[in-house]
Amino acid sequence: MRILEIVLIAVAVSGTVVVADEVAPTVMPAIAPAGKDSLPPPGRAIVVNEQAIVHDKPDVLANAQRLLYAGEIVNVVEVVRDGDQALWARISMGNARGYVRLADLRMGETAGVKEWKRPVVLRDERPLAFSLKAGGEMFGYGMNIHYLPFSRLGMSFSVGSIVDGTEMKGTALSLGAVSYLALHDFSPFVETGFTRLSYHQQQAILRVESFYLSLGVEWIFSSGLFLNAMVTYSRSADVEISYDYDKAVAGNLQVPPNFGVLDPGDDATFQFVLPGVALGYAF
Repeated sequence: MRILEIVLIAVAVSGTVVVADEVAPTVMPAIAPAGKDSLPPPGRAIVVNEQAIVHDKPDVLANAQRLLYAGEIVNVVEVVRDGDQALWARISMGNARGYVRLADLRMGETAGVKEWKRPVVLRDERPLAFSLKAGGEMFGYGMNIHYLPFSRLGMSFSVGSIVDGTEMKGTALSLGAVSYLALHDFSPFVETGFTRLSYHQQQAILRVESFYLSLGVEWIFSSGLFLNAMVTYSRSADVEISYDYDKAVAGNLQVPPNFGVLDPGDDATFQFVLPGVALGYAF
C-alpha cells in the first residue's frame, strides 16, 4: 500500500500555498534468515541439527575442527561414503574445511557419492610376521619372526643355516630390534642386534658372536604378504674355536687352515657388508 505524504508549504512572500507532489517511499525487500525448512541453492547445504561437528576426516573418531549451528549455510564440495556406509559431506565455510555427517544437513541438490576408506596402518593390524630370509646377518638361509608391539618398533628373531658355496656349514641365531621409519605400506626400516654363528670345519667348530646393522625397505600388502630387501653390516665381537669332547680327549686339537666365509684371518676378526631379502606373511 502506498503511503501518501502531503507537505504544505506556506510561502510568506507570495501568500500562496503550494501543494507538493506526492512522494512514494522506498520499500526495501525483507531478507528472511535461512531456516531449517528452506531449500539452499545448488552446491550448498543448510545445517538442520542444533549442532553439527566438523571433522578433519569422514570419521566420528577424527579430530573435531569446529561446530556448526542450525540455519548456517555451507558449501558442499562432495559427498563421500565411509567404510561403515555412512554418508558425509565435505564442506567449506570461509577458511573452514572438513567433513560433516550428511544427516546433519539438507542438501541443495543431489551430489554424486564417492567411496572413502579409513586409513589403516597394516603393521598395527598385523603385528606378528613370519618370513623366509636369505643373506644378511645369517650368512645363508633361515626363518625370521618379528613382533611389533608398537607401530614403528618391535623385536626380531632369526634362525638358519650358514651356507658356504653349496654346502651347509653351520647354524646362525640372531636377536635384534627393528624400527619402521614410516607408517605407510612401503617403508624404510632399520634393524640392529646380535648374531651367534657356528661354523663346522673338520673336527673344529668356529663360534663367532657378532653385531649387525641392517638398512632396508619393506612393502606390505593388504593381504598380509610382504617383501623386504636390505643391506647388512656385520662385525665380529668375539671369536673362539671349540672341539667335540671325544676328539679333544683323544688329543685331536688341530686347527683347520681356514673357516671359509667366516674365516677370521690373522687378526681374529671379520666384518662384512652383505645383501639380504625376505618374503613373508603378517598375521
